[in-house]
Amino acid sequence: MAALAVTPASGSINARKDFVRVDVTSADPNIRQRIKATLTGAETLVSHEFQPSSDGKHSWFNVMFPDDGAWTLTLYKTDGTVTVATLSVTVI
Repeated sequence: MAALAVTPASGSINARKDFVRVDVTSADPNIRQRIKATLTGAETLVSHEFQPSSDGKHSWFNVMFPDDGAWTLTLYKTDGTVTVATLSVTVI
């Protein structure tokens, strides 16, 4: 099953200051996907469209969260039909 992780860790990310790397693991390498970040239901950030490597990995580099709060990262198929993975992230 696909998973998302962030570096630096949730709870230690500073809004408008820290660059974050979002890592995807165990994703289907045959499916084109995107990552979106939402804060209180409003889609704010969207990654480029990508196809994971043959080992199911991908990284979205230099993400900067514009506001603090409880964000939700969602990995989804580009056709919008299936959510593949989600991750809750606290930004201070």
